[in-house]
Amino acid sequence: MFQFKTAKQLSIIALVFLLSACGGGPTTMFRGGAEHTAFYSADLDELNELKWKRATGAKSYSSVTYADGVIYYGNNKGTIYAIDAEKGTQKWTIQTEGNIEATPAVEDGMLYVGSWDGYLYAIDIEKQQVKWKFKTGGIVYSSPTVAEGLVLFGSEDRHLYAVDAETGAEKWNFEAKAGIYSSPAVKDGKVFFGSLDRNIYCVQLESGNEKWRFKTKKAIYSSPAVDDDFVYIGSDDRFFRAINIRTGQEQWRFRTGNKIFASPALYDDHVVIGSTDGYVYALNNETGKKYWEFRTFGKVFSSPAISKTSVYIGSTDGNIYAIDLESGRLRWKFKSENQIFSSPVVADDNVFFATITGVVFAIK
Repeated sequence: MFQFKTAKQLSIIALVFLLSACGGGPTTMFRGGAEHTAFYSADLDELNELKWKRATGAKSYSSVTYADGVIYYGNNKGTIYAIDAEKGTQKWTIQTEGNIEATPAVEDGMLYVGSWDGYLYAIDIEKQQVKWKFKTGGIVYSSPTVAEGLVLFGSEDRHLYAVDAETGAEKWNFEAKAGIYSSPAVKDGKVFFGSLDRNIYCVQLESGNEKWRFKTKKAIYSSPAVDDDFVYIGSDDRFFRAINIRTGQEQWRFRTGNKIFASPALYDDHVVIGSTDGYVYALNNETGKKYWEFRTFGKVFSSPAISKTSVYIGSTDGNIYAIDLESGRLRWKFKSENQIFSSPVVADDNVFFATITGVVFAIK
């Protein structure tokens, strides 16, 4: 098992889970679905009021998942919460033995989430109990993706795992040269993810056999989004890239002013990304040409979500921003009580998010 020996290293890792956001179409796993596009069909024209907030009693970098009227969320005491999305009341909790900094995935009545204790947990939602857990050789930060009966996730032990969603039996694993904190995206029978070894990988969903890899200049904490042609991902080298999903060749790159921990959102010809330089960028998905940039007053670790007309994103300045997708102008913002590393979820005409202090908000 790999261990981080300095406080600086640990804090950097913690910041990663910003990663964990849910997006549109389905909202039941990281970035909304297996392709990680983070597009929602819902929209909020204006912000009216705080609907509710719920303190979970511990710091967290995790983001919420919404499924069937329930918010699921983990904190650094290792507690998984189920919260009524309408009322903000606690439905149940389940305890793990380590921090929860990944985003839960919900599929077919099961919740899947990784923990610092090195396990991936599969929880029966109706029975409110652990059905199975899968042991890795390191801390699990990677948010799980569920596709074709498999749960896919990375571990600090350098492996990407594919386990049977029903039984927890390992189907295959792929070994990189360093830890995997990136959440895998899945498209057309292929799995895409980044690693601290600086590579972006493409492997076969059925077997885990490598198709190609692309080398960046520094570690990758960001998780990819994928469309019919390209996989989009950021890196510590400050570049945001579009890679051809068939050949593994770089289509374009866009340089930001600092490291990119966040994950992108895709809609139509737009790809949107935040950077720790404090800006949110909207780019053309085919050329990388910048449509607009929006400045926040903190670092952006939060991953964006896109609705029909807006981009929703948090900042360490404590605000959730709604930015017009076409123009890049501010539509509204909501000031929370603390820094926001998690990513917003749009569902049932509400925006859900959490602060670093572990307080979950619903605004409408």
